[in-house]
Amino acid sequence: MLAAAVLAALLSVTVPAAAQSAPLTFGSATVDSRLYDTGTAITPIVLPEAAGGTGAVSYALAPATLPRGLTWTASTRTIAGTPNQVTAAATYTWTATDAGGVAVALTFSLQVWAPAGPAVNGVDVLEWTVNGVTKSNYRSGEVIKLLLQYPEKVAVTGTPQLALDVGGRTRTAGYDAAETAELRQQWAADAADVLAFTYTVRADDFDGDGAAVPADALRLNGGTIRTVAAATDVKLSLGSHAVASGGTVSAKMRVRDTAPSFSQAASAADRSLARGVATSTTLPRATGGDGALTYTISPALPRGLALGSSSAAITGTPAASGATTHTLTAADADGDRAALGPFTITVAAANAPKPSALTIVPPVGFDGDYAAGEVIWAVVTFDRAVTITGAPQLALTIGAHVRQAAFSSTSSDPDDISFKYT
Repeated sequence: MLAAAVLAALLSVTVPAAAQSAPLTFGSATVDSRLYDTGTAITPIVLPEAAGGTGAVSYALAPATLPRGLTWTASTRTIAGTPNQVTAAATYTWTATDAGGVAVALTFSLQVWAPAGPAVNGVDVLEWTVNGVTKSNYRSGEVIKLLLQYPEKVAVTGTPQLALDVGGRTRTAGYDAAETAELRQQWAADAADVLAFTYTVRADDFDGDGAAVPADALRLNGGTIRTVAAATDVKLSLGSHAVASGGTVSAKMRVRDTAPSFSQAASAADRSLARGVATSTTLPRATGGDGALTYTISPALPRGLALGSSSAAITGTPAASGATTHTLTAADADGDRAALGPFTITVAAANAPKPSALTIVPPVGFDGDYAAGEVIWAVVTFDRAVTITGAPQLALTIGAHVRQAAFSSTSSDPDDISFKYT
């Protein structure tokens, strides 16, 4: 019995559980169903990859037959081309299968039609201004408003959508009935019509060249857009009115979060000046933002000083002493702002100029003694430029007497003053 127990113990081995792989999934990925105008090149559809699963993952698209003119490239998972035949809506299944036989699938439909209604005859952005500057740069939370123009009145049901390419990512602008109604009041006397689509910029959006609107961007999303007069469906293709990135219309909807900013600490703007002494000193400047930066300061600078709105330089001659606390603000062309402060500007009472040298200038041929009627010239040099008012004098001790040399003139050097005594 003992030997059997020992053998059993020796043969008892704990086998670790096999590592569990994440389940195969497409995550949040979807494939939108599409309705295309015949004869219009489509924006390539790249079908999504699955994540997780066991071992290698294989993919299959079924059915394998696409509308005529469209091609399937398995290596890049891409549907592309120009459909050239009307086809009814067909459902397609995109399946991913791992090495263990686990499969996940997405479904979508493709349809090609030839509507009799008109095509869009213009695409634009509804412009607005901030501080007198036309808005062209959008930040997170701001709304881009796109306009589709038609040559005749149209009626909309449901919520059509407009696909935007924002920095290589597809975003969706939704039909805005309220904005459309407001715009139509301005177009009431016109035979043409306009539809508004709005998109709220996300925090992770960025497109410095401007968002694009591809030719096949307009999607009915279960709704309709039909002419009022004949109730015919409009063409979905934007044709030549598609918006290419970096073009004139695209430049009106650049998406970038580039508010100006200061890299320095507020203390970097502290300044010590002297009352009555001219100054020119540049405060820290901001970087970034869109367009030229404009600087303002609050509260106002001490009397006698001014701030350059484009240079952030303080210039002038302070007329009063004391310490004041300020905040410098930089604003870019579309109203984004950054502030630096608080910082302190201290104006100290200026020290009086001090004489640094006294020079007696002898006359030509001077023999060492002054005779009655001869002039003694004395030049006083100060440690800075001085301004003379009134009639200053210079006391000279001649023997037992104190005589006053009268102010004569300043020299070409503004810190020298000449006196003469006869």
